[in-house]
Amino acid sequence: MKALYFLGIGYGGVADLCDCLNCDNGGGFADAMLLPTGTDTCPICHAVGCLAWHDDRQEVEVSEFFVDNDIIFHKP
Repeated sequence: MKALYFLGIGYGGVADLCDCLNCDNGGGFADAMLLPTGTDTCPICHAVGCLAWHDDRQEVEVSEFFVDNDIIFHKP
């Protein structure tokens, strides 16, 4: 899976694994986004209330997620 990782999320912490229903994660640029827990605004299109869980994992350990996935670093 390709996931956007927004700088500022701690590598040792947890993050929400989300999709934006408005911009499709930047026009399909990635399969999902790792966002700070509790985020309700898409950092790409800035739409409020458009984020949904990517799958049943909801929150993921960032360091573990990095092991098995392609990470695209994104600076907001």
